[in-house]
Amino acid sequence: MDSISEAMKYSYVGNVSDQLKSDALIEYKKYAADKEAIVRRIRDNEMYWRDLYENDVKNLKEKMKCNTSFIFSAIENASAISAENYPIANLIEREPDGEETANVLSKLICAEMDSSGFKDKYKNATRNKLKYGTAVYGVFYNDRTGSVDIKEIDILDIFVDMNISDIQDSRFLFIVNAVDNELLKQQFP
Repeated sequence: MDSISEAMKYSYVGNVSDQLKSDALIEYKKYAADKEAIVRRIRDNEMYWRDLYENDVKNLKEKMKCNTSFIFSAIENASAISAENYPIANLIEREPDGEETANVLSKLICAEMDSSGFKDKYKNATRNKLKYGTAVYGVFYNDRTGSVDIKEIDILDIFVDMNISDIQDSRFLFIVNAVDNELLKQQFP
């Protein structure tokens, strides 16, 4: 039995039918196979970035013809410009009598972003966008605090249908995390 099937036994899925669990496992394996080329590209880009960042000239000369730090500088400059242009929530009313509600929601969203430390996550995600072409945030309700958590999600931890352009059109979305089996058994007996 593979580790995915083993994890499915211990994962919390509520009142989900066995058929849906089986379909989800099949789709997960298909998504993972489709994603292999992207995973290789991201890992290669990260190794290249680390070579630039650590300024290991010997490795650079082996991997590329031009050993300048142009790419590193371009990414760092674009990242700094993006950080200076940090987004601020500004909601606009749909109807004339919704202006007050839009203003309150704008302030609420800004407060939630501040309390979740979104600015640092935004900076990291911006660098990932420049290096890998994309970045992922997750917005989750926190039962313990009663607030919303905004998390930066590693692109390698997401499995989705690779043949679509809008993630909302994917039948399944998997966000995975490596967790020790003993911890899972304790958390979900």
